[in-house]
Amino acid sequence: MRPSLSRREAARALAGMGLAALGRKAAAGEAEPRATVKRVFVDGPWGQIHARVATPPGRATKPPIVCLHQTPLSSRMFANILGELSVDRLAIAIDTPGYGESDPPPKPPEIADYARVLLAAARALIGRPPARPIDVLGYHTGTIMAVEMAIAEPKSVRRLVLSSMPIFDPARRGELLKGFVPDPITEDGAHILKPWKSGIAGRGPGQTLEMTHRNYTEKLRSDPEKSFWALQALARYRIEEALPRVTQPILLLRSKDTLYDHAVAAKQLQPRIEMVERTDLGNGLFDVDPKGIASAVLSFLNS
Repeated sequence: MRPSLSRREAARALAGMGLAALGRKAAAGEAEPRATVKRVFVDGPWGQIHARVATPPGRATKPPIVCLHQTPLSSRMFANILGELSVDRLAIAIDTPGYGESDPPPKPPEIADYARVLLAAARALIGRPPARPIDVLGYHTGTIMAVEMAIAEPKSVRRLVLSSMPIFDPARRGELLKGFVPDPITEDGAHILKPWKSGIAGRGPGQTLEMTHRNYTEKLRSDPEKSFWALQALARYRIEEALPRVTQPILLLRSKDTLYDHAVAAKQLQPRIEMVERTDLGNGLFDVDPKGIASAVLSFLNS
């Protein structure tokens, strides 16, 4: 009879079998294993929070990365890049409360409120150990939330990747607050056509109509009366005071979108920022070149 294996020996044997299988697949020209992306819900203080979670094919050896989307979109904007980011780490994209499939707050929150809830959601999604540090990638409104998360809990957030910096002077913030209001629902559907026209006008290089349409449908998920709450919170947030307080390493992805010129102000506020220029991209960069963007992000996170 063959001697029985201990648990450790069995684990080693299984690992060896897995490596051998990978070797056979590579020799046969088969594709390498890909990350598994699942959609999940966790409970939060304002209701349920929805997220997309990419689990690496092997053991996660690097800190998890949490992705925060633009308003009023959803975690769907990161769907194509999550698998590229999840090579050896957990990659998570969270629907901001009130957007995508996450329940909305009971009243208009501030950016600090969003940051607190998103940090709690990240902990619930990552599991043990609860104090494990994370890296955060933010886009547009998600950038501001990422900055606040880093300031609020510097021991919980290890590094920041920021794409587009909504830095506005007081006068512009006042204009935005007046403009960030719900559009009335009309029988002719004008309120539905407006976000479509906005998406077409802001379409970035390589962003197809199909990509634009996916973003458009995500915009329609939000409660019309609450869809501007995060934008109003952004307009009230003083990023010019917050950004210099960030102590973590920061990578700024500078694409040719509507906030392209704001990167200069960001660098002046926080000279430690590292910058990657992608002027060949704009809105939709995570859909158009997920491999290239993931490569730049992972290079920074692993440095």
